[in-house]
Amino acid sequence: MLEPLRKIKKGAGELYVRPRDVEITTEGLLVLSGAELIKRAGVTDEHDSDFLRSESILYLIRRRRLDHDQRAFRALYEELRRRIRRALPRPDWGGINTSARLEEIQQHVLDRFNKYLCEDRVEYSTRLDYYECRFNDAIAALRKIASRDVRRRRGPLIGLSDDSESPSQNYEVEEALSRFRGTSEDDIRDKTFRLNALAVISDLPDDQRRVMEMLLADMPIDSKDPTVVTIASVLKCDEKTVRNRRDRAIRAIQAVMQGEASQ
Repeated sequence: MLEPLRKIKKGAGELYVRPRDVEITTEGLLVLSGAELIKRAGVTDEHDSDFLRSESILYLIRRRRLDHDQRAFRALYEELRRRIRRALPRPDWGGINTSARLEEIQQHVLDRFNKYLCEDRVEYSTRLDYYECRFNDAIAALRKIASRDVRRRRGPLIGLSDDSESPSQNYEVEEALSRFRGTSEDDIRDKTFRLNALAVISDLPDDQRRVMEMLLADMPIDSKDPTVVTIASVLKCDEKTVRNRRDRAIRAIQAVMQGEASQ
């Protein structure tokens, strides 16, 4: 049986519920091995009985069922990313100015969705609940808001509005990971790193894993402002302890990345 969603519908006072066909399809995946999921992630024909629904892929990722199978974890992550990109306007459509604008829209959507995923790894985020019900509709809403924000943009890029939860680059893994042989805290916060590193981070010892996941969610290590939620305050330890755990985690991640890049 699937874990129920927690988001409450605005004005209705009731929880979101996945469509029955989504529930049935997703429940059938819980008994599959990582190898079987990888194989099915390669099925691109939506009419094929082995095609994985995006809602089902998101469920498996959010519930950490693949944390100890990095190959399956990454395969599903990359497939979900590929589908998001496919649902967005391609940067090569139109002239130079149009292409630049479309590329901004695409990156806005990917960044915001990835931020939601990172937040959800730290603590359950209801922002993603609607995506488990109507994934394509949720991405379409995110694209609409991205288009509006890019159109209104003046000066530096602005982030997406948080009302995107309302219903209304498929890179080779090795290429992406090879960039981070000199991983620093800035790298950890890098947008591309966030998408590809979670499978590696999930295998770290719990104290290191929690620090890294909070960094991915843009939580500060420490702050002079007592009202700011920090990693140190959440873990109830001092700043030095957090930084030591971060440094040990970075060394472990570097070892994995260097090993994969050399294969």
